[in-house]
Amino acid sequence: MESITDILQKQTESIPSDGLDRQQLLLEFYNARVGSLKGYNCNKCLNRGFIGYFNKEGDLVNKTCECVKLRERENAVKASGLAEYIEKKTFDSFKDSEDWQFAMKSRIQHYAENPSGWLFVAGQTGCGKTHLCTAVCRELIMSGRDVLYMKWLDICQKLHAVKFNDAVYEMHLQEIRNVDVLYIDDFFKQDKPDKEIAYEILDARYISKKTTIITSERYIEDLMNIDEAIAGRIREMSEGNMIQILKQDGRNYRLKGMKI
Repeated sequence: MESITDILQKQTESIPSDGLDRQQLLLEFYNARVGSLKGYNCNKCLNRGFIGYFNKEGDLVNKTCECVKLRERENAVKASGLAEYIEKKTFDSFKDSEDWQFAMKSRIQHYAENPSGWLFVAGQTGCGKTHLCTAVCRELIMSGRDVLYMKWLDICQKLHAVKFNDAVYEMHLQEIRNVDVLYIDDFFKQDKPDKEIAYEILDARYISKKTTIITSERYIEDLMNIDEAIAGRIREMSEGNMIQILKQDGRNYRLKGMKI
């Protein structure tokens, strides 16, 4: 079987070298080919995902281009469900002009730097829970973690839609239970919370100690009144990482800067 070098030798025989070393000419010819990878546009490998070079034995071999990691992160962002928000909702873009905002941001940013256990953030709508937890997910994705973001109501609707198909139900449930990092937004935002689904997911992640991020308008005391087993697992796994913003007029982060 012909080697890459042999094939290139034949392809470049008719190309004048103009004094260039033939091996250098082969290398330039090889690396000038345009690849078909989509998404990130790389000027180094021309979207092939690799760059050719000659090893000590004189064989033309490939090394992975730096852009591959960027492509993996780009794909991870798309798979996370946060692609629409992840560039906008960062720690830098969060306004922390008030003491409670600064304290909230500082504690959540500390978790992003040291993601041990779970993160539970509770408070009224608009106080910045989703913004800051999205910022956490961005940092985790950039560090190579697989993240899945889902609103609680979407989880329930997705599972209820296939509840009579055991195989499909279990497939969806396993994806949610087993993902490296799960971010549940608006947990228990229901008049009658679906405790069975919550327990199936959170108990599995509790046992496997998988990173879980939860935001809710219900405080941990409210969750305890709904289901002690679920709330107990959240409280235990979020020890040291539980932030609860007290309800108070003027703490709607979304209204800042608006003229009303």
